[in-house]
Amino acid sequence: MTIVELVKGFAHDLSTGVVVTDANLNDPGPSVLYVNPAFERLVGHDAASLLGQSPRALQGNATSPFTTRAMGAALRAGQPFHTCLTNYRADGESYLCEIDIRPIVNGRGKIEHFIAFEREVVRRRVRARPGMNTRYKALDPQTEVEAAGILAASGCFASHLD
Repeated sequence: MTIVELVKGFAHDLSTGVVVTDANLNDPGPSVLYVNPAFERLVGHDAASLLGQSPRALQGNATSPFTTRAMGAALRAGQPFHTCLTNYRADGESYLCEIDIRPIVNGRGKIEHFIAFEREVVRRRVRARPGMNTRYKALDPQTEVEAAGILAASGCFASHLD
């Protein structure tokens, strides 16, 4: 069973966007191997137009270069990376996206793929509470349910952005 078949088995029906890429971080970036239907809805592209492309194609003028450099450094070091950044949909509309990226390693410890969990968020305008992620809130309540349930074992969206 390939990683794509394995991920498709659990991610197809999630409301959280899921992307699997290869591990090539050199320009033009990793190639998309799989996206679930929730990711297609999030970005406004169908899977066929995303496969083989780099997720970098979703970035634009308002995407933070600092964040993308930090992301690349973490992934090159084999570390997971959790952030919010501005991405762009197929129609050019920008949106704030919370992304949790994890390396997938083979039996020898070599990174072979990356998996990213993505959801659209809005900024909250409330005071931070200790131990709570109060800075960002998912637009789709179902992604919150998944993050606390089926995705909780992976630690997806577990780190705080405050």
